[in-house]
Amino acid sequence: MTRVEKAEVIGKLYSRNNTQESIAKVLKMSVSDVGAVTRWMGFEHTKYVTPENMNDNQLIKPIRFEEDISFLDKYPDENFIDYLKEV
Repeated sequence: MTRVEKAEVIGKLYSRNNTQESIAKVLKMSVSDVGAVTRWMGFEHTKYVTPENMNDNQLIKPIRFEEDISFLDKYPDENFIDYLKEV
């Protein structure tokens, strides 16, 4: 399972109004790592930031590097498999 696939699982769960804490619990991750992934994916304060809904002080990262989420390698694929089907 790739880092991006793991990030997509986290993003999908977060977009369904799950808290970072609840996602961390079900995926057996640290809350800070879940938060880092949600920020990497473009979420800010539970909102996915797009050009249409961004504030003046918000930025959108046009390019994201997979290396930025290399910390996901320490989490086993088994933690994400059940939720990958939902993505």
